Amino acid sequence: MRAVIFGASGLLGRSVMRAFGDMTVTGTAFSRTAGALVAVDATSADAITRLLGRLRPDVIVNCVGERRPAEWATAPGRARAGNVDAARLIAKGARRCGARLVHISSDYVFDGTAPPYRADSLPNPMNDYGRWKLLAEHAVRGACPDAAILRLPVLYGPVRFAAETNLTEIARQVAAGVTVELDDVCVRYPTHVDETAEVCRRLAGALLQGQRLGSVTHWSAEQGLTKYRMALLIARRFHLPAGHVSAGAADAASGDRPVDCRLDCQDLPASLGPVRRRLFDIEFPPAVEPWLTPSGPAAERRKDPS
Repeated sequence: MRAVIFGASGLLGRSVMRAFGDMTVTGTAFSRTAGALVAVDATSADAITRLLGRLRPDVIVNCVGERRPAEWATAPGRARAGNVDAARLIAKGARRCGARLVHISSDYVFDGTAPPYRADSLPNPMNDYGRWKLLAEHAVRGACPDAAILRLPVLYGPVRFAAETNLTEIARQVAAGVTVELDDVCVRYPTHVDETAEVCRRLAGALLQGQRLGSVTHWSAEQGLTKYRMALLIARRFHLPAGHVSAGAADAASGDRPVDCRLDCQDLPASLGPVRRRLFDIEFPPAVEPWLTPSGPAAERRKDPS
């Protein structure tokens, strides 16, 4: 079996590469092509066609996407292309070469007013990112109707640069000792990236075996936390002072962040069998500990170059 992972340089893509280690797996990236990753512009139909024509994969996982709010504001055209155009082109490529497709989407397609959200709940995104992810879902369904669309919440795990997850940025704020206000209204469900990668592998396996799944599925951790509550957990675990961190409503006040997008995930275990749940209280310390210094690992030698 052969697999292609688009967006393999990102937090989720790296973990998905490991989860598909039982296959002949090829990972792609746009600029961060360290190691054996193949440089591919996922917004180029020709580049995708050439790659898939050469590799003829059995399964494709699309982890491409721009999740950084700064990019939404400063380069909306590029951010939209990475979230929508790439999804459509990869889905067309998957259908053309006969590969099974797992496409990654987001809980931000919902407005956060009526959780928990089932796969068939009515989307109502509040910001550009959510609207782009919803447009990408429509594009994928149109181009590759048999694709599995997997909606996910915020992820965490071993990062390569501090801004790769909210959790790592919060850890740095706690450790810095500088007065900061963190949102204590909007609830996140931080989910470990390795758990998510296992779900992707199980989904791909089910598709390859001809199992009929719903076109949209959900996966999420069960523990909900605000940014402020995450900060308190970090401080408590590492015996750090937290008096400089106060609870606020910054994200909620902006008006474009959903308050609670808890995903109903009951259908997926019924289709795939039990998946090992990783508890946040146990799993977060190794992810944040290297970043509890002002400079972070190796003075940010591995800072995101993109």
